[in-house]
Amino acid sequence: MSFTSKPRWLIMVVGLLSLMMALPVLGEPSMQPPPTSNPSFSALFASGETPTEVTDLSGNLVGQGVHVGEVRCKNGHCNKRIQLDLSLSQPLTDVVTLEYRFTTLQALVPEDGRTVVSGTGTIFSRSQQERFLFTATFQDNGDGTVWVRYEASRPDASFIIPRAPGSFEITGQP
Repeated sequence: MSFTSKPRWLIMVVGLLSLMMALPVLGEPSMQPPPTSNPSFSALFASGETPTEVTDLSGNLVGQGVHVGEVRCKNGHCNKRIQLDLSLSQPLTDVVTLEYRFTTLQALVPEDGRTVVSGTGTIFSRSQQERFLFTATFQDNGDGTVWVRYEASRPDASFIIPRAPGSFEITGQP
């Protein structure tokens, strides 16, 4: 046997070893996670005209707003939109409309009743429109209201709504 040519015996040994490693060992538990249902999330905010308090990200009251629309997420993808008509405290006649369009489910924590969703938004003010990116956190207050936090690429589109009237539902398990 000459070792100067291709070592066929080495190729055969390596081939047998790789075949043996690919075969499952009997008696060992499967390494695959158990099957889960696809989790989904939805929140619906009634189309009433009842204003709710709106704060900045520090918790300081900035005005009142009407928060309407819905968000639906399934398989990591989200759709629908929410509109916030915000009456600023100073002056009260200045109304800004923000539209938050949802695209991606970032996190879902069923045991805490919380979810994080991202998307794109538009701010409408004095006949101008400007786009922004945002992340929204929704948390069920357990009393028919939802705590909502919008963190946007524009500070003037970032708000907390501590008690937005609406429904909150998570189905399936992550």
